[in-house]
Amino acid sequence: MTSAPSRAPHRPARALRAVPTTPGQTTRAEQRDLFADILRAEPSKRGKPYSERTIGAYLDAVDSLGRWLTGTGHPDRFDTLTVAEFNSYLSDYLKRHTLGGTVTKQGNLRVFLKHLTEEYGTENIWDHSKRSRYGRQEERTPILASDLITALLK
Repeated sequence: MTSAPSRAPHRPARALRAVPTTPGQTTRAEQRDLFADILRAEPSKRGKPYSERTIGAYLDAVDSLGRWLTGTGHPDRFDTLTVAEFNSYLSDYLKRHTLGGTVTKQGNLRVFLKHLTEEYGTENIWDHSKRSRYGRQEERTPILASDLITALLK
């Protein structure tokens, strides 16, 4: 096994996990559970343990992605996920939710996507140039009321 350099300088490199050649050997549930165990065992980038609330939010995002993959007939592993499939997931999620919810879900999946790269040596979807990037739109509150502007322009 080879060792992959960790993306974060505070985390030591780990040996890559062997990706099974037989479908079903490592299921999405096992990959999700490993991710949860790592979140509980390793500190965040700030050096503090992840809170259970944060872990729950990350796992909720992973479960949502897993349900979508099942519904679209994707193989039973996360490590075969492509940029196109991830973009399709976010696009479909946006059709059923708000932009803010989609941005949050995308952000909560960031840690999981980096985990897949570190644990399984998969393509780094998060940093990929073709990944869709959803961002919150800044709403600007009007400085002057529209009736006042209308009255001034008359």
